[in-house]
Amino acid sequence: MVAIVVGVVALAFAVVSIAGFESPPPPLLQPDEHEEEPDGVLRFGVVADVITLNPQGTSSLTDFRVINCVFEGLLATDARDLSLKPGVAVGLPDVSDDGRVYTFTLRDDARWSNGDPVTADDFAFAWRRAITYDFASVYSELFWVIEGALDAWSWREQQLNDFDPDTQTAQEAWDAFQQHLTDTVAIEAADDRTLRITLAAPTAYFSELVTFGTLMPNHRKTVEPCITLDESTGRAVFDSRYFTDPDRLISNGPFALREWKLRRRMTLDANPHYWDNTNVTLARIIQVVIEDNEPLLVTRYLDGDLDWLPEIGQALAVRLREADLPGAYTVPRAGLEYYAFNVRDTVDGQPNPLVDVRVRRALAMAIDKRALVEKVTRLGEPVQSSFVPVGAVRGYDPPVEEDLGHDPDAARALLAEAGYPGGDGFPTLRLLFNTSTSRERVAVRVANQWKETLGIEVATENYEWRSYLDRRRKGQFHVARSGWFGDYQDPTTWLMLMAENNPNNATGYADPAFNQLMRDAANETDPPKRLDLLRQAEAKMLRDQPIVPLYQVVSLQLVAPRVSGLHNNAWNNLNLERVVVRSDSGSPAD
Repeated sequence: MVAIVVGVVALAFAVVSIAGFESPPPPLLQPDEHEEEPDGVLRFGVVADVITLNPQGTSSLTDFRVINCVFEGLLATDARDLSLKPGVAVGLPDVSDDGRVYTFTLRDDARWSNGDPVTADDFAFAWRRAITYDFASVYSELFWVIEGALDAWSWREQQLNDFDPDTQTAQEAWDAFQQHLTDTVAIEAADDRTLRITLAAPTAYFSELVTFGTLMPNHRKTVEPCITLDESTGRAVFDSRYFTDPDRLISNGPFALREWKLRRRMTLDANPHYWDNTNVTLARIIQVVIEDNEPLLVTRYLDGDLDWLPEIGQALAVRLREADLPGAYTVPRAGLEYYAFNVRDTVDGQPNPLVDVRVRRALAMAIDKRALVEKVTRLGEPVQSSFVPVGAVRGYDPPVEEDLGHDPDAARALLAEAGYPGGDGFPTLRLLFNTSTSRERVAVRVANQWKETLGIEVATENYEWRSYLDRRRKGQFHVARSGWFGDYQDPTTWLMLMAENNPNNATGYADPAFNQLMRDAANETDPPKRLDLLRQAEAKMLRDQPIVPLYQVVSLQLVAPRVSGLHNNAWNNLNLERVVVRSDSGSPAD
């Protein structure tokens, strides 16, 4: 025990030294923020604050961590075994024989944080808001499986493009669109407790999809007044301050927003109106923000001021893992790092050598993924040979045998066969990545492997996030660092990225056979046959090599011994309402 304590103190000193402190760091909370806390308080720390608690307006994991505390969907995921469990709906939906009509029955004791009943219309309103072109929902395409949803999105886009304030008012245009939504999109609130959805085609993962944050409800009575119309453009504008204001935000989850001191502290209190409030084990959750200073967060954790650090950046995570710090856990995630190959004919007007599949395969086989994870990333990441991470989706076995693997000799032979023996005549390869020390180290390592194995010169291009995304979208690269976390437990959350015209498909890959297999799978109602079709689609895509999977993402977090019930899993489903925090620093509660 003494050795452990000494080691922890030494690590804490090292962490503070990294942060550059010459005197003791300031207290975690300022004096006016100290107050007597109730029993059962979970304090966790992050380096970047939540941006918004708008379920339909974010794609941030940091945002969704809190959104999943203050909102609840029709169904939820049990963190212990990733099974579906009831949320606002009393159970699983009734599904028609053709797999297209889903009917959810809402529980009669579901309440908003102000005591109002949660109704089917609150879900219908939120989902229609998400598929309204004006609001540019990050995940609007998730709703396109619903009959008429894509049509409504496109109809509104065209309506706004044609809008003329001299011939039509913004209100008239908006009313026409609302009527079109009602007539076209098959989202029906049959009564207060019955929500009926008709899908464009059978969608086997739809029950999984409704657990995702974007499909959570809005309190229509207070959200709808936040919509105003711009008379000059006809566009609807949403007052996003609603989702940041504790005095305005009405939510339906196990917790409610009590305070939000931007970039400092957020407090959630147990929601007394939540239908299952007697089983909520925490009275309060406090998120503490110490911007861009992970070492100080770790120091606060070691001092006992914080109970949990959900994620640590790569460089510090490696040090903490190697120090074998008690409470440090690595968790493989349902996400992967991969490199995307640009398969378009030209790049910035110049002929693109990667249009030849032999070149793409040569580049893939020249990468020593094992060396990447053992010598560069160093968090024990599983090497990835498929696009869908192995074990991420129950019942789905990715076609890992299709991967060509690390084979320098075969890589050189393929490159020569493509007309570039020893790299002769091959143009400088542009490798794009977003600003990050760890990603730069990976890019440099891969560039060196391509140079040493294939004789190819590589220019690594490092851009901040917005510029990086813009260049990816415009195809201004040969190879681009990429990553994807699954949104729902189905292979399509990854495979649809490679579908033709998918906005997230940076590669330009548009293979008819792959797209047909994806369509066949979408129309297949037999679950094993459907998964087999998806496996065939993935195998076809991997043979075409528009991407090269690198490794599964692993995160490191710190959990204090006094915390129990934090069931970490690949999908980051946490059920924080079931976490127990002891008031002392002893062993975790049972």
